[in-house]
Amino acid sequence: LCSPCPCSARVGVPSVTASKNTLDVLLHQLVERQASDLHLKPMRPPLMRVDGRLMPLEALPLQPEAVSQMLDTVIPERLRGRLNDEMAIDFGYGLDGVSRFRASIFFQRGTKAAVFRRVPYDFPSLEDWGLPPVISEFCDAPGSGNFNFEFVELYFDGMP
Repeated sequence: LCSPCPCSARVGVPSVTASKNTLDVLLHQLVERQASDLHLKPMRPPLMRVDGRLMPLEALPLQPEAVSQMLDTVIPERLRGRLNDEMAIDFGYGLDGVSRFRASIFFQRGTKAAVFRRVPYDFPSLEDWGLPPVISEFCDAPGSGNFNFEFVELYFDGMP
């Protein structure tokens, strides 16, 4: 799928159709490649962030209607109105036994686009990172999602 990946022959996505199944296949691939993000934008092939670099999949560009239909299959009913009113929503999406994802769906230049960020089931603790326990005093309670997301993004953003 993406040029440097040895697993490209496993799942061919020559054209991406609008279905929940297609999105789930792409998210499975994200986890298999240990990528962090899946970007879906109209008129571009799907992109995955691998080792900090956005890599296009070997697929045809996504048509705006296909992106919209694919995303509509996973948007919770309670958030549909908010997307139209505020032009952006964030929510959790999970694939049983695979991973959880933070979904950010938004309008970009009048069409829907999205980023799915992988949130592993087993998130490293402060001890796993070799960090002192005093750091937990500056964040929410250890183990909470806010602590993990905010800390990881701040701490690792400047890492080589």
